[in-house]
Amino acid sequence: MSCDNKNPLQRNGTGQQQRMPEALKDGYVLVEERDYKEWIVFASQFAQWIKYFDTTNQPNGNWQSFFTSDISAVLGTIAIQDIDEYRRSFKEKFDVLRADKNKLKTDLLKETFNGLFGGILTLCVAIDAAAAKLPDGNPLKETIQNLVRSKLQNEFTQLLAVYKGASIASLVKEATYPDWIILNKQVKSPSHILTNDQLSAAWLNGAATLNDYYQAAGLAANTEIFGTGTEPWQKIHHAVNHNLFTGIFEQFLKAYTRIISDAEHLLLQTLSNWSSHAPHYTLFLTFLKLFKYAKAGINTLTQRHLDFYYKEVLSLVPRAEIPDHVHLVMELAKQTNEYMLAKGSLFKAGKDSLGKELFYALDKDTAFNKASIAALMNVYKGDADDKTGKINNKGRLFAAAIANSQDGKGAELKSLNKEWHPFFIKTYADGKLKSIDTPRAQVGFAVASHYLYLTEGERAIDLTMQFAGGTYEDISETGAFECYATTDKGWYRIKTYEIFCNTNSSGKAYYTVHIMLNGNEPPITNYVAAVHGGSFNCNLPVVKVYLNQGDDMFYYYDSLSGLKIEDIKVSVSVGNSSTYSQSGLKQLSVANDAGLVDTSKPFQPFGALPKAGSSIFIGNKELFCKKNAAVVLNIEWKNLPANGTQIIFPAGTAPGAAFRHLAKGVWTKDLDTSIFNGSTAKVAVTNASGKAIPLADETIVDYADTYQPYNGSSNKGFLRLSLNNDLGNDAYQNQRIVYLVKLAKNPTITDQPPVAPYTPMISSLYASYTASTNSQLNKQDQAVYNERTARYFHLYPFGESEQHAYLNKNATLDFLPQFTHAEETKDHIADNGSFFIGLKDLKPQQSVNVLFQVMEGTSDPTLSVTGTLIHWSYLRNNQWKPFDEQSVVDQTRSLRQSGIISFQIPEDATLQHTMMPTGLIWLKASVSPPNKPAAVCKLLHVAAQAAAVSFADQHNAPDFLNNALPANTISKLKDPVSDVKKISQPYPSFGGKPVETSTHFYMRVNERLRHKDRAITIWDYERLVLEAFPEIHRVKCLNHTKYINKDYNEVAPGHVTVITIPDLVNRNDINPLRPYTNADTLDQVKEFLQKRISCHVQLNVCNPVFEDVLLEFNLKLFSGYEFSYYSNLLKESITALLSPWAYGKADDIRFGGKIEKSVLINFIESQYYVDYITDVKMYHLTEDNQATLTDEDEITASMAISILVSVPADKHLVHQIPDDTATNKITICKDEYNKLTHEKD
Repeated sequence: MSCDNKNPLQRNGTGQQQRMPEALKDGYVLVEERDYKEWIVFASQFAQWIKYFDTTNQPNGNWQSFFTSDISAVLGTIAIQDIDEYRRSFKEKFDVLRADKNKLKTDLLKETFNGLFGGILTLCVAIDAAAAKLPDGNPLKETIQNLVRSKLQNEFTQLLAVYKGASIASLVKEATYPDWIILNKQVKSPSHILTNDQLSAAWLNGAATLNDYYQAAGLAANTEIFGTGTEPWQKIHHAVNHNLFTGIFEQFLKAYTRIISDAEHLLLQTLSNWSSHAPHYTLFLTFLKLFKYAKAGINTLTQRHLDFYYKEVLSLVPRAEIPDHVHLVMELAKQTNEYMLAKGSLFKAGKDSLGKELFYALDKDTAFNKASIAALMNVYKGDADDKTGKINNKGRLFAAAIANSQDGKGAELKSLNKEWHPFFIKTYADGKLKSIDTPRAQVGFAVASHYLYLTEGERAIDLTMQFAGGTYEDISETGAFECYATTDKGWYRIKTYEIFCNTNSSGKAYYTVHIMLNGNEPPITNYVAAVHGGSFNCNLPVVKVYLNQGDDMFYYYDSLSGLKIEDIKVSVSVGNSSTYSQSGLKQLSVANDAGLVDTSKPFQPFGALPKAGSSIFIGNKELFCKKNAAVVLNIEWKNLPANGTQIIFPAGTAPGAAFRHLAKGVWTKDLDTSIFNGSTAKVAVTNASGKAIPLADETIVDYADTYQPYNGSSNKGFLRLSLNNDLGNDAYQNQRIVYLVKLAKNPTITDQPPVAPYTPMISSLYASYTASTNSQLNKQDQAVYNERTARYFHLYPFGESEQHAYLNKNATLDFLPQFTHAEETKDHIADNGSFFIGLKDLKPQQSVNVLFQVMEGTSDPTLSVTGTLIHWSYLRNNQWKPFDEQSVVDQTRSLRQSGIISFQIPEDATLQHTMMPTGLIWLKASVSPPNKPAAVCKLLHVAAQAAAVSFADQHNAPDFLNNALPANTISKLKDPVSDVKKISQPYPSFGGKPVETSTHFYMRVNERLRHKDRAITIWDYERLVLEAFPEIHRVKCLNHTKYINKDYNEVAPGHVTVITIPDLVNRNDINPLRPYTNADTLDQVKEFLQKRISCHVQLNVCNPVFEDVLLEFNLKLFSGYEFSYYSNLLKESITALLSPWAYGKADDIRFGGKIEKSVLINFIESQYYVDYITDVKMYHLTEDNQATLTDEDEITASMAISILVSVPADKHLVHQIPDDTATNKITICKDEYNKLTHEKD
């Protein structure tokens, strides 16, 4: 995004502190600017020009002695000195001596070098003279003497030694300095001072005179300070850059500053607390004291002239006060359901600084009722920016049942201000997303049908969903789903399932979820709300299918949510219907002609003496409640003869049985079937083709009815197996009698006794069956709806909703739940965030005012808003309906500022629903692409029954609006009302401003006269924004610069780009290293400027681009400092140096700029715990070079809109130097630092 063609106008923009012109500041120009010290010095100098006449009326000198000897005169002479002028004069001479252009100007160098010595010696003489004038015991005199003894005498001696060396080396040349005055003394040549002036003994270390001290043999000339150069300029240049020489001047500067400061302090004391003034000087000082009143009056002239021009000529006045506002929350009395407070109703707010009562008035007629916030929930859909580690959350759904909690489930908030985001719970570290803490949403579909009533055995379920088109996402073998079924103990997670995807003969796509349950898994039973939770409005078995939310799974919501379902087919099978199986139903209701039998042990199905027509009656609710069922009875015969022909008597083919069903109390024969298979004990009772026997629909019982064992009153729900022939029991008995008679007559007969026929005994009886049903979902016909045998539900995060064209009044049904909202021109607009508000004790056609207290500045400032950010809906019969535009009055700018949103609940809003908790009126705030939920602020509080009140001025104290009204101040009406139980003020007032101050008035008018409320020049843009938006700290306007998204061009005619930096105080930024202006403020700035610019200007208002600076180096700490702790401390220190605003420091943030590696090296090595560093690399991270980093010695911002900032502290790369390598303390880093410094010079 860098720009090759740079804007030639490089500047830092304008800050709030730069707006006030110096000329408008108080005291910039005064008619009388002189203070006490100036008048005292003026009087002492002026007195020398006034002749003194003695008693003979003859001139005899002047009056100066009368005005110079007083203590105040002496102190005034010192206090008036300009230390800045002193510093500047010496700096100018050092600059001359250091400048390369003066190398060949030998005389200039020598004269200037000589002047440095003369200046300090003159200062010594002046300080000594001033001290001599002060009386003994004076604090300033003692200060001067202490400074001379402890600091200045040694520096003075070193200066003389250098001067002596310079004289020997012919590096000084005599010159005069007529315009250079130090402490009221003209600077003279050092040779003149050494010869003609004298200093007190404290300077001379026992010498008699100053010249003796200088000439003494003990004062050796310092020639080493001039280095080894041969040319005069080389020697002088070496000396003026030597720390020893410059240190002398620094010590004298510090001492001189201290003397002047103390003199100013003592002067004020002598003016008011000194009893030894001479009478004539006391009169003079009295005049000065009285003159200050005249001075104060004279000095208002400029102010009065400014007021005259601004207020009288231009008729401009300071802005009036702006009342502050307060949000109140009401609670009605128990006996009152609704109450209206009239506009202007007064509320007590304590007393002001004058003791007068304060009142706030209701802004408008406001109705109150019993409604309150019962639930706050949210659903969030991740996008491409929501990747956390290796987890891709794009398209993933999250849902919090308790939005105002730490974990979305009710945990206490851990944030400092207890703030929370209405759409999601996220954790950030250094401005980067660390985790999404909102629980993952359980979303999918469910099928409820009595066909799913499967109590035992090996069971299989096929849920087949047919879609409207032939296109589908192949999710077979993906594990895309998680399946659960209702059991007596709750939801049972199904362990084994498969997914099949294909198209049918009609070319329509379908998914089949094939579920398998073994005999050890629990029965699938009816849904019971108390056991299973949720809100399925049915008393049927339910299988629900969730999208798999596993970390290692692809989340298929986006891939599947576009499918439109037409019908649902439920197919079940129990046991094996193609062969004998004991994996089917065992818990059968069995009876024979004698009555009920116990199937837990072997039993005789046809009685002890079976005969033709003997029957067994078999029933089972699971089996006989399902139409389209086909059954196989699996019989295991006990003690079956080895010879199958001996089942009957006489031996032959075993009889079959008639298969009958009971309907309307009448047994109807379906077919004849075999129940014996020779000597094979295990027999599958099927039709002639060996397949399951279909059950007639007329025998099917109603699933909702109680199923009773077979009895005389049973009229359906049973099958009957009746023997077609008897087993020969009568013939056997007759034959046995004949045989026994023969045996009695002739015991020796050889005839074999007759073989008794088999008395059928069943060891075990199982029923295998299949059944299926199909429900058309896309038919809006009520009869189709009433006759449905399978119900299809959407599984929402907080409830369920049955889907059918008759219910939705729409033939197009979605396969999965949709998170959408509707607008006037379009239905089903996808949401990427939904915030749900549940209101209790609220009825349709009532209104409710809801306070949303936001934590301003917590929205993502990098996000722009397109169109409407928040769309409000209400819930009606499990369908979200948009509010009419006039039914919602939003004062929060789409949850980006604190305020009240008033809702007029429509008549068709419902309290009973299943997709959200029932019994509440539900409101939904939706955010849809391209907008993002992060564009709204975090919330501190949501409360119903809110009202806005404003300060009602009753001639109260002017200073009242200087501060906000504290929270919990208002709690009563001025005139109490019994219908109102409680009034609370949860937060301080806001928006109030006192009468405009004079300073701001002058500044505003001055700017207004120049820009005339039109944005033409850069100056106009910046001042207009800073005045209208005091929360903006700095503004930079770039002419002919285009910055739209990432399209950046500094040479784009017609474009103007305005870049803002917010006030850095009390910020709530996600990343404090990058202080963005929130998007809402940017929108307001753009709206403000659009009204004041040319129609030909293409305006862009944006945040700056932040470019990171990253350091990498090797670090060796001094012994005893733990590396982990101190390396992290060093990282924090580096970050604070590069981005001080992030650490609460007052350094101004600046556009552009540059950072030098040598400065950072010097800073790092100055830390007390750092021994040395090596291999320092400094990287410049921009959007264009994130992948390739290059070590740089100096980093300059790449664009005019850029700001250089530090990377987060933990991103700096600091490597430990092992102890065994720490042998040489002269490091690479120091060599590098010296090289960089030399290059800079």
